[in-house]
Amino acid sequence: MKNIVLVGFMGAGKTTVARELERMAGLSVLDTDEQIVREDGRSIADIFAQDGEEAFRQMETRTLEKIACSDAAGMVVSVGGGLPCRDKNRRLMKKIGHCFYLKAPADVLCARLQADRSRPVLLGKSGDDLKQHVLRLMDRREAAYMAAADTVLDTWGLTPSMTARQILSIMQRMEKRV
Repeated sequence: MKNIVLVGFMGAGKTTVARELERMAGLSVLDTDEQIVREDGRSIADIFAQDGEEAFRQMETRTLEKIACSDAAGMVVSVGGGLPCRDKNRRLMKKIGHCFYLKAPADVLCARLQADRSRPVLLGKSGDDLKQHVLRLMDRREAAYMAAADTVLDTWGLTPSMTARQILSIMQRMEKRV
């Protein structure tokens, strides 16, 4: 099976859906954020605080380059919410596999992110401030997500299992066409 790349805003469920795909289909999972933390030995918040966002974004690109140069197949790659914003990253993701944009409404994302203190771009934000920040970021990132996407999945009302089943169904139909 061709690799699956999951893109979308933070809180959209990329990591959770990736784990469902692993459970359902035995696919290996690589989460770019987790990979960076493993390789660097620091949390993403520490990387942002010590080196800045640009250094982290460069780490994301290097991580994608490594994946793109490997001959791994049947893998799910879950990418950070800001990763698709660079043209080079979008080209690399297309090289890696079929890109699914997991799209969810801002209210749903805000509810999921409200208690999450692990995301550096949301530090110090809550309530209406969080919602306005999320809406601004979503607006800035939407075009990048759409440009990265081979398939857009509106996940509103879907469980992670339902989303994973839809992805597997799409991938199976694609395999039959080849």
